[in-house]
Amino acid sequence: MTWTFYVEEQPQRMFRKRLHILRSEGRDQHRLLIAKPLEFLEADGRGMAPEENCLIADAGYRDHSVQAFLQSALDAAWEQGLRPTGHHDHTNELAAVRAHLDDMRTIVGTKLKVPLMFAVNPAIRPK
Repeated sequence: MTWTFYVEEQPQRMFRKRLHILRSEGRDQHRLLIAKPLEFLEADGRGMAPEENCLIADAGYRDHSVQAFLQSALDAAWEQGLRPTGHHDHTNELAAVRAHLDDMRTIVGTKLKVPLMFAVNPAIRPK
């Protein structure tokens, strides 16, 4: 079973979006099922619905339906630019560190006249 979350962009309708949830199943994943709009039921006092009304349930030990469903949802959300609460993108910081290291290699190689291979890996410096 494979889950697919598809976000349909509708620029002709003032940039509205529609979410489609699809499930492929069968021997070669040829059977395609499309989720209907979600229906909400009133929960009991513990905030839980009866077991038969859960959205997705793993069928057994080796079944990872819930994880596959959530992974597909996360992938679709990520493609839409959404990030988990508290997520911090370190891309710019890593680029700054790399630029700094390149500068240090240049300084070591030109100002201190240390061959570049030694500046990159001091462990191979001749004795």
